[in-house]
Amino acid sequence: MRPSHGSICRLLALFVAGLLPWTVIVGPGGVEFVFLYGLAVPATGHFVSLPTYLFVLTSGLPDRLLAWPASALLYLAALVSASVSAITDDRLPRGDARLTPGLVGLAALAHLAFDLGVVTREGSTVVPVGPVLAGLVLWWFYWPSLRGQLAALDGPFDGER
Repeated sequence: MRPSHGSICRLLALFVAGLLPWTVIVGPGGVEFVFLYGLAVPATGHFVSLPTYLFVLTSGLPDRLLAWPASALLYLAALVSASVSAITDDRLPRGDARLTPGLVGLAALAHLAFDLGVVTREGSTVVPVGPVLAGLVLWWFYWPSLRGQLAALDGPFDGER
């Protein structure tokens, strides 16, 4: 059995959104791009990988800036969940269909927390590209099935209050 076209499209959309910059910072020093896997400064050609940031450069940083690694971890978990769903499509009992979109949503919220931490830098403009991309992926690929599940949760007593 081959994975369905829909599960492949969802996985591809998640993968592409993870490759793009999640935050664009425009400041006095130029433009910086924060990807889920690293920080790039095109003006200097400098790139700091997420592991380097996390294990070498984080000493003394405010906790709010640690939301970036958290968002990357949540997004990676969502990508793994979507991959497993695509690979095992209809061959294994379905897990909770809210897992992948929930992880994507939490990754977007965590990255917004990171963006809010960066906004405190004087003279910087922060563009939260990733959370918007995550929201679009959630709306386009996951909302129709989530809407159906939420409708199924409405019990017989919801109208009687």
